[in-house]
Amino acid sequence: MPRQHYISLMKKDLDLFHPSVQGCIPMAEEFVFALGDLAECLDPAVVQNLSSTLSQLILLLFPGILVAGYESLKKNEILHLILPLRLSVKENQGLFPERDFKVRHGGFSDRSVFDLKYVPDTRLLVTSGLPGCYLQVWQVAEDSDVIKAVSTIDVHEKEGRLWPRMAIFSSAAPGVLHGARLSSLKVVDLESQKTTYSSGISDDELLSSLQVLDADTFAFCCTSGRLGLVDTRQKWTPSENFRPGSGSAGGRWCAEAGGRGPGPSIASLGSDGQLCLLDPRDLCQPVSLVQCPVSMPSPDPELLRVTWAPGLDNCLAISGFDGTVQVYDVTSWGGMGRQVEPLFTHKGHIFLDGNGMDTAPLVTTHTWHPCKPRTLLSAASDASLHVWDWVDLHAAR
Repeated sequence: MPRQHYISLMKKDLDLFHPSVQGCIPMAEEFVFALGDLAECLDPAVVQNLSSTLSQLILLLFPGILVAGYESLKKNEILHLILPLRLSVKENQGLFPERDFKVRHGGFSDRSVFDLKYVPDTRLLVTSGLPGCYLQVWQVAEDSDVIKAVSTIDVHEKEGRLWPRMAIFSSAAPGVLHGARLSSLKVVDLESQKTTYSSGISDDELLSSLQVLDADTFAFCCTSGRLGLVDTRQKWTPSENFRPGSGSAGGRWCAEAGGRGPGPSIASLGSDGQLCLLDPRDLCQPVSLVQCPVSMPSPDPELLRVTWAPGLDNCLAISGFDGTVQVYDVTSWGGMGRQVEPLFTHKGHIFLDGNGMDTAPLVTTHTWHPCKPRTLLSAASDASLHVWDWVDLHAAR
């Protein structure tokens, strides 16, 4: 196994599903030495090191997380990890002896997994990746530790290097929203595989992200920054903007809707670190456009990610530029072009190599814990998986 795929410091063997899953670094003073910013965290709970480069990180309801790899020319693991007990309870109940993730289910994909979605209230997963000519449907077994492929959904993608973005409509009859371009957008019933909605347009603009908002509505973001809200009960008449603003030419964008509080609820992130906030009632007039202090433009815009905190007002996180995750409070943002500073930066994926040099794998994804407002999970290109808390150091003074 390549050395960059795990951290050997204080690595211990675990009796897990597959021997390629490496151990966990337990909490200790040596841990803070290895990961420099952890002294700033309230509780850097867990670090897990897996054998595949992680692309997706999804919190499940039964309970635990899903992780998947996206390396090319090899099989990639899809793992269902059970959270340590201390991360599964909603309130602090003291110390727990078990601090490691446990692999509950696992499987292997013959291709890269660039996107992975859990179908709520089922034991089904859907993955997208390269080659992008189909989506794969998986089932998490009830009576064994296996995640097995059960069917495919043909997407008729003509270009071999494009892979479909996707989202899940959760209902009594779940549907998969997918497409690589606006022209190929459609909703497919998961059981019958019949198309229940399609854009029906010839616009070939490339998509970067899709998000289901409710039973009838979804949001799309194009790589150019073009945003739209679509009602599937009507023909294609989205409420949309066409560009995020001036100065963004040549960059790539992703977006997420869902901000809490009275302010704007859509955030759009550019590969140069620009962050645009929008009100869904008027997508043509950004509420603010700011510049985040990123070390460089994203080296892989496919990994750009912006997420709203589900348990905090006006709080979001960004990643995909380097080995960090930045957390922001957008309450006081306004106007165009201002520089902003994060409330907190997680640097735990940056560590010292054997020669004492800083090595910085790229953060590939992050997500917020649904019940613990200040807890996040993040994964990086060295196959490390972190769970960490953050504190607003400015407010604490």
